[in-house]
Amino acid sequence: PLKGIFTCYSCGSGVCGEYKKRKLLNGGHRDHIYYHCTRSRNPRCKEGFITERALIREILDKVDEISEDQLIISNSMQPILNEYEKIITEAKYLADYGFDGTLTTKDYIHYIVRQGSLRARKETIGALPIPKRLHRRELL
Repeated sequence: PLKGIFTCYSCGSGVCGEYKKRKLLNGGHRDHIYYHCTRSRNPRCKEGFITERALIREILDKVDEISEDQLIISNSMQPILNEYEKIITEAKYLADYGFDGTLTTKDYIHYIVRQGSLRARKETIGALPIPKRLHRRELL
């Protein structure tokens, strides 16, 4: 999933995502993605895992700490931003929140990190000026 973006704070190894299926009582299943140290540099690394949901929250918290002028959308992502802006403007589903038609870079980044394609998520997160080292379920 988001392979190659983050490194382990404790040992410097890469961080990989792992799919897990959890069986539900009703017979169905729920998919989860966990990120953890690959332990390639230190097989005894004690760094724990982080769920994809928690990692996304951590990324977006870091994005919110950055001023709008420091956030950059790559040229290859610009057409997708324009399409997103059109959809949001036409749908007006944010009217209840006082949406005035103005789209910020942070709004777009939040959208991509939560709902974008894997390629868009990797490219956007990789370009963000946020820490990329995981330690105790936090980006440092």
